[in-house]
Amino acid sequence: MFSSLAPNLLLLAWLDETLRNFLWVPLTAYAKDIGTSASLLGAVFGINVGVRFFPNLLVTMFGVKVEFPLMLTVFAGFVVAGRWQSETWSLFVLAACAGMGFVRGCVTLHAQALYQGDLDALSAASRTCGAARAFASVCSYFVPTVVFDAAGWSAVMALGAFLSILYVIIAVPMHRHHRMLDRAARETGGSMLGCEVLVESADL
Repeated sequence: MFSSLAPNLLLLAWLDETLRNFLWVPLTAYAKDIGTSASLLGAVFGINVGVRFFPNLLVTMFGVKVEFPLMLTVFAGFVVAGRWQSETWSLFVLAACAGMGFVRGCVTLHAQALYQGDLDALSAASRTCGAARAFASVCSYFVPTVVFDAAGWSAVMALGAFLSILYVIIAVPMHRHHRMLDRAARETGGSMLGCEVLVESADL
């Protein structure tokens, strides 16, 4: 079963993975340029990884509706780091906000909503999203590095802000689909997703 929103799902998977690894190379290079100590940089990355627990918790508790606040938090982090570049604290804000963009669970929920109970379609979507994530893994290390070398830290922050807002824009039709399913579920007394679909090898 093909959904007209399948391209949105694919792009969300790509953006999620790209933003997750977006900072590793340019932040390391930028920290070296401004003389940031290795211990401070380690603390920044530690915060980035540590806060990723909270998006998973929020998605588990409240579902896909937390996706927009999470990604807008990522956007805010890039804006702050771009605006206050000379302030060390802005790196910690950036790391914490970027870590809140761990929205893989939301992508999975979108896939389940698109392919309700259709295991073949969901498995196919899983493979496609896996390919998108593999491509994103390359892009997330290569593209920010090229941008940093060519245009500096401000350009990297602008690109990150753009990608996070792009994620929100692409996710809007997915949330409309969720609301449509919610209305149908209320009318029929059923469940929005019919049943929870788990694919053990899913790359969603």
